[in-house]
Amino acid sequence: VDTGLSRYLAVHGSRPREPIVCMCPVSLRDPTDTEATTKVSAVFVPMGEPGESAARRLARIARNAAAAKAELQELSPGAALDLAVALYAAQEGAIALGVNALPPTANLVLSNMRFAAEPVFLGDARLEAFYPVSMIGGGIGLNATFVSYGERLDFGLVANRSAIPDIERLAKECGK
Repeated sequence: VDTGLSRYLAVHGSRPREPIVCMCPVSLRDPTDTEATTKVSAVFVPMGEPGESAARRLARIARNAAAAKAELQELSPGAALDLAVALYAAQEGAIALGVNALPPTANLVLSNMRFAAEPVFLGDARLEAFYPVSMIGGGIGLNATFVSYGERLDFGLVANRSAIPDIERLAKECGK
């Protein structure tokens, strides 16, 4: 996604000077927890440096993601949840009030979900693909959500049209 987004921006004459920052939701739920509540926080991961090769970008992103996850693990689950709520509230509040003093915490949201390792059926009809549709919040231009299903990795893109007017082109760049 980072390389595809960089190619897309370059085509539009909009090369970033700094790494794009990706917000990645992180589940705080214990695998045995069945409570019907939201238990999620987020890590903020700087993507690759502008102009780096795809291999270097990927290595940098892996290091940045590992560091961000390590920082989050130092917090209690309650503190991690509070951090996510506070950041979201501050960003949305600033936008609602028309205050542009807060820079966006991230440029895009990138998330992944595991759906099913084995094929899923509705009667005799096999689910062939699972394309997620997610949301974007204030200050975020793009949400890319990946879903693993069997041997597949399907993805869905949702964009703010003022930030990414031709999402089909972006999808092609990300698929290269």
